[in-house]
Amino acid sequence: MKTVAVVTLIALVLCCAVPLASASLCEFTEGGFYLRKDVLSCFYSVPFSESVRIQTLDTLNKTKELYAFVDIVHDSPDQENLPLSVDIQAELARIGRKQYTNDFDFHDDLRALYVRLGDAHTQYYAPICYRNFLIRQPIPPTYYVDDNNNDVIAVSRYMSQDLVDYFKATQNFDITTLIGAEIVSINGVKAYDYFYEYALNNVGMSKDPSTRFHVTMTQPQPQPQMDVAASSYWQTRTKRNPMPESDSVRYVFHTSAGQTLTRTFEWTFVPLKSYNDQADFMKDYWAVPATKPSQQLPLPSAKNEPREHVKDVLMKPKHLIEGTSSDDYTLLINTDDVYFWALNDGMTLVMYLDTMLPETYLKTYYTINKGFTLAAEMGLTRMIVRVYIYILFTLSSSFFFVWKKKIKCYFLQIDLTNDGGGDICFGRSLLAYLQGKDSGSVNWGPQDLPLSPLQANLTTSAVNNDVSTTVWSPGFYRDEDGNHVANDDIEVIMPGIPHVRGGLMRNYSSLLHINNCGFWGYEFSPKTDFKPDDILILTHGFCGSTCALFANHAALYDNVKTIVAGGLQSRPRQQYTSFPGLQVVDDPELFNEFDALGGDTSPALPSPDDVVPRRLPTQAGFRYCIREIYPPQIVTDSDTQPMEFNFQAATHKIVDTLDTAENPYKLWYQVLKYF
Repeated sequence: MKTVAVVTLIALVLCCAVPLASASLCEFTEGGFYLRKDVLSCFYSVPFSESVRIQTLDTLNKTKELYAFVDIVHDSPDQENLPLSVDIQAELARIGRKQYTNDFDFHDDLRALYVRLGDAHTQYYAPICYRNFLIRQPIPPTYYVDDNNNDVIAVSRYMSQDLVDYFKATQNFDITTLIGAEIVSINGVKAYDYFYEYALNNVGMSKDPSTRFHVTMTQPQPQPQMDVAASSYWQTRTKRNPMPESDSVRYVFHTSAGQTLTRTFEWTFVPLKSYNDQADFMKDYWAVPATKPSQQLPLPSAKNEPREHVKDVLMKPKHLIEGTSSDDYTLLINTDDVYFWALNDGMTLVMYLDTMLPETYLKTYYTINKGFTLAAEMGLTRMIVRVYIYILFTLSSSFFFVWKKKIKCYFLQIDLTNDGGGDICFGRSLLAYLQGKDSGSVNWGPQDLPLSPLQANLTTSAVNNDVSTTVWSPGFYRDEDGNHVANDDIEVIMPGIPHVRGGLMRNYSSLLHINNCGFWGYEFSPKTDFKPDDILILTHGFCGSTCALFANHAALYDNVKTIVAGGLQSRPRQQYTSFPGLQVVDDPELFNEFDALGGDTSPALPSPDDVVPRRLPTQAGFRYCIREIYPPQIVTDSDTQPMEFNFQAATHKIVDTLDTAENPYKLWYQVLKYF
């Protein structure tokens, strides 16, 4: 989501800065402000349906067999660093037996179960009607370590202007006066402990507890000339997060003037759509008829998460003009997606990539080519690449890489702060672009598919119908030698290779690569060569999916140093990536593939003869990681754990100061010493 779009959203709600008067059940006006009790009255009015439960659990039980990690999540092989023990089968059975008094609690139990997996690629979301609310607190938290080595939770400056206006109107209080104040406690609990527990139990974005804590805090965008941030996963509740546990939050602040201040702020609910009554509300509850594909589809294969988080802004970002300078930075060239900055040390180039799903790939590559050319012409010898992706309905991405070339000593620093993903093949094309290797070579981590009766049905259907464009089609892949697999070569997938993981044995396909994924990146090159010898990768731990694919490839195959900034001071070893599992597929894409392969997916009560899952009876949603990726040693050691459960600690860990927590671009100078 671009910043201008978020500013538009804020302008929309400014007109209704005072709560509406009490309305009839489920009557909401788009952009208005409502309290938790009003919204929950509507949510809890939807009765629990046994039929909905039966159909939903049947679909989840069948599709979970496509989940790459359904076995290993029972017992993580590294409980110290990546603690996880979840029996999905048993938990779904428990939810199947539990007594519910309303529909919302049933869906929320499913959401909470999938959050426990610590995998942004594998989630369950309640029906859309429950998700059509922007749920926020006005106080944005930030975490840093002070000069005395104390953990501090403070009020970030990244506040939403509509919330500033709302609380000025309703409480006659200017919340911006709290910026910089320490948050001492929340609801009577020490602030650090409160946020730690919330991150541990309610943020399913990473298996590393330190990274979960990071995304529980406000996440500024590392742009020298923009004041933009993603809200914390506590302050703004997304479809992954739980409903606020109370109507309001009681804070104790310690201000910079030495005063102790206690304030209570209610949770605000802003409808993203108007509803006239409960019947109107329920139109976004029940499933709508699906349109069968008129032809066999070229299916999602290489894309990952849509974006999921909302960018809140304190001020409208400045318009960026090429050549704009400050004391520390000069903007060289940019598009909406890519920025190149020169540091004032005369040596360092900063590349900042806004998304792994650029609006126009050719324009993006033109800008990248130009940025590298300008860097070479200026004689810059070091580079920082910043890939920062906000999550607003999401997936996976990665980016870039350059290998050693003994011509001139160049240095490259890659900043992947908060990169949640995008398009696998775009990320791999950037690898190819910067590697400059021979076209068609295979040089990224091997992958495989989990096998199951459902997968076997899909693979057999793909072969029989000569469909080579699905994840389960043999023709979708290349083998380990780089040879394109024939679509009737079913042996590369079945019967597969047995692995014992999480105490369970399961078969997986041969090691594979997506055919032609990103190879077109070899066809581009900058006008003037700019290839560094030494590389640093900088993240805050939240570098997901294709970002993880890229960063892990750099570290594992080419010994690139990695740095994690921020996160818990108490965890000196932290992963520099998150949810590297590899590819996510959301339920609409799954069912489109099932339809294209001839399955009957119309919602219905389950039949013993059904192998292919039915669509959900509601507008709930789910997603699974359906293909996994391995580190390089899998080629010689078949017991190697997949990257999702292979703890990769950063080479260096640095804690945030208040300055770097609020202005992450200031790390660009601090990490130069690690070259």
